Amino acid sequence: MNGESIKIVLRRYGKTQTAIAKIIGESPQNLGSMLDARDVKSSLVERIAAALNISIGELYGETDLPISSASAS
Repeated sequence: MNGESIKIVLRRYGKTQTAIAKIIGESPQNLGSMLDARDVKSSLVERIAAALNISIGELYGETDLPISSASAS
Protein backbone atom coordinates (compact mmCIF):
# COMPACT_ATOMS: atom_id res chain seq x y z
CA MET A 1 0.00 0.00 0.00
CA ASN A 2 1.26 3.47 -0.76
CA GLY A 3 1.05 6.43 1.55
CA GLU A 4 -0.98 8.53 -0.87
CA SER A 5 -3.90 6.11 -0.51
CA ILE A 6 -3.72 6.44 3.27
CA LYS A 7 -3.62 10.24 3.00
CA ILE A 8 -6.82 10.12 0.93
CA VAL A 9 -8.56 8.02 3.58
CA LEU A 10 -7.37 10.40 6.31
CA ARG A 11 -8.89 13.33 4.42
CA ARG A 12 -12.14 11.41 3.92
CA TYR A 13 -12.38 10.93 7.69
CA GLY A 14 -11.41 14.55 8.38
CA LYS A 15 -8.19 13.57 10.17
CA THR A 16 -4.83 15.23 9.79
CA GLN A 17 -1.51 13.42 9.73
CA THR A 18 -0.62 15.33 12.89
CA ALA A 19 -3.72 14.05 14.72
CA ILE A 20 -3.12 10.45 13.65
CA ALA A 21 0.57 10.71 14.51
CA LYS A 22 -0.35 11.73 18.05
CA ILE A 23 -2.81 8.85 18.41
CA ILE A 24 -0.33 6.22 17.20
CA GLY A 25 2.61 7.66 19.14
CA GLU A 26 4.69 8.97 16.25
CA SER A 27 5.95 12.45 15.54
CA PRO A 28 4.18 14.17 12.64
CA GLN A 29 7.50 14.33 10.80
CA ASN A 30 8.15 10.61 11.23
CA LEU A 31 4.63 9.69 10.11
CA GLY A 32 5.01 11.96 7.10
CA SER A 33 8.25 10.20 6.17
CA MET A 34 6.65 6.79 6.58
CA LEU A 35 3.71 7.80 4.36
CA ASP A 36 6.10 9.13 1.72
CA ALA A 37 7.69 5.68 1.40
CA ARG A 38 6.94 3.73 -1.75
CA ASP A 39 5.49 0.85 0.28
CA VAL A 40 3.98 1.54 3.71
CA LYS A 41 4.65 -1.22 6.25
CA SER A 42 1.64 -3.32 7.18
CA SER A 43 2.23 -2.64 10.88
CA LEU A 44 1.73 1.09 10.22
CA VAL A 45 -1.40 0.38 8.16
CA GLU A 46 -2.78 -1.63 11.10
CA ARG A 47 -2.03 1.17 13.57
CA ILE A 48 -3.67 3.80 11.38
CA ALA A 49 -6.76 1.64 10.84
CA ALA A 50 -7.06 1.17 14.60
CA ALA A 51 -6.66 4.92 15.16
CA LEU A 52 -9.46 5.59 12.67
CA ASN A 53 -11.54 2.74 14.11
CA ILE A 54 -11.95 1.16 10.67
CA SER A 55 -11.02 -2.17 9.15
CA ILE A 56 -7.69 -2.61 7.42
CA GLY A 57 -9.66 -3.57 4.32
CA GLU A 58 -11.23 -0.13 4.25
CA LEU A 59 -7.78 1.44 4.07
CA TYR A 60 -7.12 -0.82 1.08
CA GLY A 61 -10.44 0.26 -0.45
CA GLU A 62 -11.91 -3.23 -0.14
CA THR A 63 -15.03 -2.26 1.78
CA ASP A 64 -16.92 0.73 3.05
CA LEU A 65 -19.09 -1.36 5.36
CA PRO A 66 -18.62 -1.39 9.11
CA ILE A 67 -17.13 -4.63 10.38
CA SER A 68 -20.38 -5.63 12.12
CA SER A 69 -22.39 -5.22 8.89
CA ALA A 70 -19.89 -7.18 6.83
CA SER A 71 -19.95 -10.14 9.22
CA ALA A 72 -23.76 -10.16 9.46
CA SER A 73 -24.27 -11.55 5.96
